[in-house]
Amino acid sequence: MKKNKSITYLFPLINDILELDVKFYYKYVLNTYIFSDEDKGRYFYLLLKFNEEDEDFLEKESYLTQLSIYSGNTDIDQDTVLFKFEFPKSYHHEYDKFIEGKYSEFKLDAKTIILKFFNKLYDNNSANNIAFLVNMKHILFKDDKLKKKLEEELNVNISTNAELSSIIDKDKETVKLNLKYESKN
Repeated sequence: MKKNKSITYLFPLINDILELDVKFYYKYVLNTYIFSDEDKGRYFYLLLKFNEEDEDFLEKESYLTQLSIYSGNTDIDQDTVLFKFEFPKSYHHEYDKFIEGKYSEFKLDAKTIILKFFNKLYDNNSANNIAFLVNMKHILFKDDKLKKKLEEELNVNISTNAELSSIIDKDKETVKLNLKYESKN
């Protein structure tokens, strides 16, 4: 499963509340979504690899269901579960800018959280990880170096108003299920 953009730009923000550690992220997080075929509003869907025999997973699952932003979950199959959360009000600006593809218009605190999250996630300093972090920083801060690199690679002139990453593909950000969530209590 190819990861989509919400896992890069929005997961670090909601994770400020979810508090999922790096080990959990690598072991269980399959993907994230911001739309479903039924719901309207600012939601965040977290697709997790389910493991009923893993105490760490069960403990974290129980913790997630107690959060005030928790809206429900459903078992997709015996190996995956989809959690639904209300997206935190403190990051509604970023949620809306994400949908518009205006990543450089995220507030500074949100940009910092995103970069810190990936810095922690990729603490092994491999060349690929460093390149990813530098690229993320250039996108979020609309760095002129990346703009020039893209202009050369694509043989085009990029407007100074243009973002340096593509807008989201709504299909890739949508859970295409007829979802029936368990009640909150």
